Amino acid sequence: MMNRRNFIHSCLASMGAGTLSAAENDTSSLKIGLIADPQYCDHPDAGSRFYRKSLDKLQEAVDAFKQAKVDCVVTVGDLIDRDFVSFQAVNQRYDKLDKIPHFPVLGNHDWSVEEQDKPKVIEAMGVSSPYYSKVYGSWRLVFLDSTDVATFRPETKEVALQQLAALKTSGAHNGYPWNSALGPEQLKWLNAELATASQAKQQVILFNHCPVLPPKDGHNLWNDEALRKIITAHPCVKAYLNGHNHAGNYATENGCHFLNLKGMVETSDTNAYAIATCASGKIDIKGFGREPSRQLKLRSNHS
Repeated sequence: MMNRRNFIHSCLASMGAGTLSAAENDTSSLKIGLIADPQYCDHPDAGSRFYRKSLDKLQEAVDAFKQAKVDCVVTVGDLIDRDFVSFQAVNQRYDKLDKIPHFPVLGNHDWSVEEQDKPKVIEAMGVSSPYYSKVYGSWRLVFLDSTDVATFRPETKEVALQQLAALKTSGAHNGYPWNSALGPEQLKWLNAELATASQAKQQVILFNHCPVLPPKDGHNLWNDEALRKIITAHPCVKAYLNGHNHAGNYATENGCHFLNLKGMVETSDTNAYAIATCASGKIDIKGFGREPSRQLKLRSNHS
């Protein structure tokens, strides 16, 4: 069962790109709270992953986002590590955002639940569609589903197993079962979204769980090259933000920024989250804890 806030969020998500807040009338600035891989579960620590401590880390991030008066919060996948019941505790922290919208993307660990619980995962994430977009003034935020074709998704498991076998046979850098791919329908939808954004002279930020750069990263999306070609063809895309690789990473290609945020679940006593202030010509990333601060200068829509 969703609480009232998540029900409203789900209804908004089903509306697609639309009016969300007064902040959308400001075409020059947008402030986004960013989180990657909280990966909470009620299990003992494993290596560098401190699962139970993610709840306190989430609360710290939520408090910082509220104090900064962000326009929205994005989590780039892996809200939980395993067990469907973990969503309850995580959502209780996100509910404390009050009126600030939370836009999550699906991660591989969000599907680490019993088979009978998998049909309930998307609802538990608080969205009605696995991929969607939102518009804030001159900014279009596009939320992708890197788990679209995956061995852990019942509806695409057989196709995913075939793709994974082919990747392993070819010795691909990303041929691992914890990675996955965007399906053809989603790629078609993305092309249409970016064409619409270009026509409207909007600036686009893509959010996904799996990285696509740097090349040869073992965490990369199975069809990383296909997605990068789409990004290259649409200069309206200014940045691609993701998680999955908890160590974090950064790269650029054709003027677009590819930022892999550091995983919140890592380390016992240091958090990792950020606030992105998107303005004309730049995105300022203010990092907290392990996440470094940086400034991303934006390419022209005519690059």
